[in-house]
Amino acid sequence: ATAKFSITTIEGEGGLGAVNITASHREFAQAHKVRTGRQWVSPMPAQPTSQDWFDRAWEMLESNKSSYSIREIQDHVCKRFKVPHIYMESSRRSWDHYLPRAAAIYLCHKLTGKSLPVIGRAFGNRDHTTILKSIRAVEKMMALDHPISKDIKALTKKLGASHD
Repeated sequence: ATAKFSITTIEGEGGLGAVNITASHREFAQAHKVRTGRQWVSPMPAQPTSQDWFDRAWEMLESNKSSYSIREIQDHVCKRFKVPHIYMESSRRSWDHYLPRAAAIYLCHKLTGKSLPVIGRAFGNRDHTTILKSIRAVEKMMALDHPISKDIKALTKKLGASHD
């Protein structure tokens, strides 16, 4: 009993092309054994054990970016900028409201690993695109060495995380 399978080659430019093999795993293994005289060893990885699952879950728990909640980060930012917590949820767009809020949003994104919609709900039920815009604005300010970068670095250090 010989294995029946098809090999189709498509020539491309410069002699490069594609090969399409149509066969079941068993047919391919049998053809490989006939051609090379060796048993085919599947490249499929072994199934993970329960210990592997446990180790991976433990790594995920340990890699939690921060032990601080969004509210705690907001409180730290409010203390640093000497503003009331209401500024975090305020809809006002003045610079003295926006800058501390944007810094807090940036730190929450970098340190908590929470999704943008979750962060948005904590900042006055803002849309995730507004949160993303704040994060990008702070990143631009930091790239331009705006004074806020010193505040971000100090807060990151105080919260016990390394700054990227």
